[in-house]
Amino acid sequence: MSATGRLAHPGQAGFTLLEALVTMAVLALISGLAFPTVAQGVAAVAFQQAVAGLSADLVMARAQAIRNGEPTELVVDDSGEGYGWTPGPQRGLIGGLRLSPPGGRIRFYPDGSSSGGALGLGQAGSGQASSGLGGRQARFTVDLGGAVESAR
Repeated sequence: MSATGRLAHPGQAGFTLLEALVTMAVLALISGLAFPTVAQGVAAVAFQQAVAGLSADLVMARAQAIRNGEPTELVVDDSGEGYGWTPGPQRGLIGGLRLSPPGGRIRFYPDGSSSGGALGLGQAGSGQASSGLGGRQARFTVDLGGAVESAR
């Protein structure tokens, strides 16, 4: 530009290649710092939802046994990737979460009592299902009276 605000050479407005590359490098650096934080937040929310969902399903299985007057059994599938109860829905876990022990069972009786038991929730591939996402883990216990407790 000239001192009058006009282009010195018409048709040559814009950015140089170097300016564009520097801008892209700065944006890549900023996004490289921000996205891992976002991913960790998403993993934390997914874990919290899994904990809340399993707690609610344990209570629901107990309520179903009382309502139907028949035992209801919550069963972890053999891979630990899901669970369900009969009669009732089957659920899959998200984000590489696993329940332990695989094949674990908790039975609820029509009087509200249960067989008792414990389940662990954590990330797959870490040796134990209760090792958790980034150290996150949860343990669910059901006492003989049918009361459900979860601890993180």
